[in-house]
Amino acid sequence: MNKLICTIALFGVVTGLIIVFGAIYQILKKKKTPFKILIIGIILNTIFTPFLINELYKLGSETAKAYYTLWEAKDVLSFYGSFLSFLGTVVLGALAIWQNQKFKHKMI
Repeated sequence: MNKLICTIALFGVVTGLIIVFGAIYQILKKKKTPFKILIIGIILNTIFTPFLINELYKLGSETAKAYYTLWEAKDVLSFYGSFLSFLGTVVLGALAIWQNQKFKHKMI
């Protein structure tokens, strides 16, 4: 059962990454602006990555092929949460700068 959950989580993460990179490619080529698709890919990655981390650590501890690390699963999940907080801060900062520039051009 754990291998099934691990496989589903890995599939979710890979699918999310493919969606995100495809949307970024389309934005850079200026073919269209698929922001809804980009948001869906980011949400998929955000949801499935903690499950993948947890299941990989469980799988490693249950099999003889365990990969020994200096960190535990809780440490990796804590780092992932901190990284998501960092990304949120950067996105909100970029949004604030964009809104200020838009307001400034509108006032001129």
